[in-house]
Amino acid sequence: MYEDGSYEEWNFSPTGAWNCYSFTSYRTPQKLVEKPVEVPTLKNSEEGVLKVSLERRPDPKYFNLTSVIEVKTNGDKSIYYLAKGHPKDQADFHHKSCFSPLA
Repeated sequence: MYEDGSYEEWNFSPTGAWNCYSFTSYRTPQKLVEKPVEVPTLKNSEEGVLKVSLERRPDPKYFNLTSVIEVKTNGDKSIYYLAKGHPKDQADFHHKSCFSPLA
């Protein structure tokens, strides 16, 4: 998140699929934008580590790292929404309370 409240959302998958959205403010997206990115690769499938390299925009003030994980066991499916925190009873990765200062 930047001083003016704008932010970018980057989505990555171990399959190598990715996309990026720019937001001018809370949940106000712009069209999909092209950004320079090294295609994500799965570093170690046994540990499930995803390594991504990005070109950073200058002077970001806040950072939010989140994950959506789908687990299937014996035909049952569970979805977990992981973040620093969520402001309400449901996941909201866009809320400013999920962002932390970037050192």
